[in-house]
Order: sequence, then C-alpha cells, then structure tokens
Amino acid sequence: KLIFISKDISERKKIEEKLRISKKNYQQIFDNLPFIAFTLDKRGRLLYANKKAEEFTGFKADDFRGKSFKDFGLLSKKEYLIAVKEFLKNMRGKVTEKTIYHIKRFDGKTRELELIGIPLFEDDKVVNVLDVGEDVTEKRLMESRIAKERMRASQYLDIAGTIILALDGEGKVILINRKGREILGVIKKDVVGKNWIDNFVPPEQRKNVKEVFQKLKTGQKKEVEYYENEIITRSNERKLIGWHNTYLKNEEGEISVILSSGEDITERRKAKEKLIEFARKWEETLNFLSGGVSIHARDFTIVDANKSLCRILGKSKEEIIGRKCYEVFHNKNKPIAECPMLKSMQSKRKETVEIFEPAISKWLAVATVPIVGDNGEIKKTIHEVNDITERKQAEIEIKKRNEELEKANKLMVGRELKMIELKKQIKKLEEKLKD
Repeated sequence: KLIFISKDISERKKIEEKLRISKKNYQQIFDNLPFIAFTLDKRGRLLYANKKAEEFTGFKADDFRGKSFKDFGLLSKKEYLIAVKEFLKNMRGKVTEKTIYHIKRFDGKTRELELIGIPLFEDDKVVNVLDVGEDVTEKRLMESRIAKERMRASQYLDIAGTIILALDGEGKVILINRKGREILGVIKKDVVGKNWIDNFVPPEQRKNVKEVFQKLKTGQKKEVEYYENEIITRSNERKLIGWHNTYLKNEEGEISVILSSGEDITERRKAKEKLIEFARKWEETLNFLSGGVSIHARDFTIVDANKSLCRILGKSKEEIIGRKCYEVFHNKNKPIAECPMLKSMQSKRKETVEIFEPAISKWLAVATVPIVGDNGEIKKTIHEVNDITERKQAEIEIKKRNEELEKANKLMVGRELKMIELKKQIKKLEEKLKD
C-alpha cells in the first residue's frame, strides 16, 4: 500500500519567494552601491562583492567566492596581517577605523583602497563582516602633490626676508614663516592657533590694530593696505613692523584669510629719527651763523639755506631752495664770470670774491668750499655770503677823503714852493740894491 502524507507548504513557499526577492533586491542594491563593498563570513571568506569591487580589483567575485584574503593574493604579507587584525576586531563587534591598503590588481597595477570594516549582527552575534571602501589612488596622489606644493611654498615663504603672516576670520594665526618666528623668538607651536592681536600686539595698540583687521575682513583694503604697528617678542622687546595687507577669498567669494607681509623697520625708524634730529641740529647751526650760508649741488641748484642768507637776499627760504644760485643772486640764466663756485669746481679748493650785486644793491663777500667725495669728484659746495656793503661804502668814503686831502695837500705844497721862490727873488733884488 502506498500512504501519502501531504502538508500545506504554500506559506513557506511564499516566505521563500519573499526571501528570494529580498535577496535579489539586496544583491541589486549591493551591486549598485557607489562605493566598493564586499562581505566576509566569520572565517574571513568572501561571500559577496559588488561591481565596484570587481572593477577596482580587476577580478570577478565568482572566482574568489569562498576564498580568504590570503587566497586573493591582492595584499602584501605585511598588509594582509593588518587586514586580519582589523577583521578580528570586527568579529569582536567593533567598527574599525579607516585603513589604507595597497591592492595589486589583475593587470599588475597597484591601487590604494581606503577600507572600513563593519560587523553584521544576528541575534546579538557577529555573523558576517561588511567591508566598505573607496579608491583613493587619485585622491592620495593629489594630496601628495598638494603636500609637495605646500612644502615648496613653505620653503619659499621661509626664505623670504619679511614676515609672512596669515590669520583666519577670528584673528588666529594660520601660518607664520621662519622670518616671523625668528623676529618673535618663538617656535611654530608657540604662535600658530593663537590670537595674533591679543598675544603679540602691545595693549595700547590693540584697539587700532583690531580696527585695521576689521576693515580687511570687510574688504576695505585700500585705506589699510599699508600699516605700521609694534609687536612684542618673546623677550618682551618691541619691534616696529611695516605691514602690507591683503585678503584671500574662499570658493563662495567670502573673505576667509587675512594675509600680511611685514618688514622690521625698527632700526630704519631709529635711523630716520636720528636723521631728523641731525637735520634739526644742522638747521639750528646754520641759522646760528651770522653769515649767509647755503649748500649748492653740482648743477648750481641751492639745496639748503639759512635765515641769514634769506635776510641778505630779501627772499624767503621757499624762494631760494630748488632754484639755481645765479638766478637767485644775479637774476641771470647762467653763472657770472666772477663766480667762485666755477673756480672751486676747477681748483677743488676754497675760492673767494667780492662783488657788487646790482639786483639787491649790496656788496657781497662770497666764499665757496667744495665737498669732495671718495672718488675725488665734487659732490656739493658750501657757500658763505657776507654783506660787506657798509665796509665797502666806508672804503669808498675813505678813498674819496684821501683824494680830497691829497688835492688840498698838493695845493698847499704848491703855495709853499711859490713863497720860497718869491723870497729867493726878493733876496736877490735886495742884494743888487746894495751893490
């Protein structure tokens, strides 16, 4: 006899069909993920690999299904051990950090894969591991190039003879080159990330510098393109820096970085102040002299003059400086024949002359002293002018009086001689009368 036992399995079939469809849908989704993905069983054998994984390795997943990483031959021995270590972490239920592996493709080319392992649980137990990755070969190559360019740019900045300073929108230091660190007397970690104004600008100057920073942040570069302020070094010394300022914009067109190039002008400012003080003392000295003193360039241009000369010529300093001396003194368009400067240019020594100047109706005593450079050429001449009109007038008056006296004397002498002759004649006549 045959006994047939039947059982309604329609529900089971429906469930199996749903699972099949679900598995198929999962496989379709898995295959079309935009990143590299594959799953491993708890023994580290390949279960699934999507299309991106096949494209990346150059192998078909079916060829390696059921095989371990070691069987793949895609990794070096060193990186295989790292992969095993990460896999064991996954099996303990941990999501591993991103790790970069060098994968040897079917065509022999090596690509870089950034991979992260994610444990898959079932009833609180890890049953499989999902590895998700990205081909970072080009990205890493670009990063390497960028790093090299940054290194090159950093080297360029470090050999610059000025401070190169970059601040973010909050005024914190993003970058400072070697020259800047040397002037401050600090190392990189002592300055990068710190607020520049609050840490390296003197307290009494911070308000003004913050205003400059704010103007740069809002694009008002023109009025603060150049600015001078002091900075405080590690040894609490103050340095005066002349800054050239600009800003950099991000991809959205927003100002994101304030970039400044600074030059230490401390010594230059001190030298300038000394020159100003020297010029002031020189001016005082010139004005203290009773004679008129002026400095002339080689082309006869007056470059400086004291108050006495202005008084003698009856002109202001503005009317004298920058003009030719023969224009100022003689109203001529070229040097006069008696010009002592012409003589000094030839003799390279002091020359003097006394002349009457009709333009101002004065007698002048002029002395010129050449200033000779190291190469033996005359650079400038110093002129001293004295008004000798009174002396000359006195000399003329004396000469006139002497001439008058001489005439009178000659007249008196003539009369005396005539008297003597007359007396002689009378005497002769008397002698004849006696005879």
